[in-house]
Amino acid sequence: MGRADKHIHQNDLFLYDSLLVKRLADGVHFWPDFVGFEIPDEFVVGYALDFNEHFRDLQHICVISKEGYERYKRK
Repeated sequence: MGRADKHIHQNDLFLYDSLLVKRLADGVHFWPDFVGFEIPDEFVVGYALDFNEHFRDLQHICVISKEGYERYKRK
């Protein structure tokens, strides 16, 4: 075990991060230590987030439209 591993185990300190955190009406029970972006409570796609294996190759994150949902939903 390396020096860094020993240091982590001795202190038992864990910090959590999240690229996206949704704003929920009922509140959040857990909040990460580091947040990239707060987003609305909607289904998002892009930047490796997909919908039925579509949209994951987008270089940005966006909310899927109703038309997009209907077009790419499983039949």
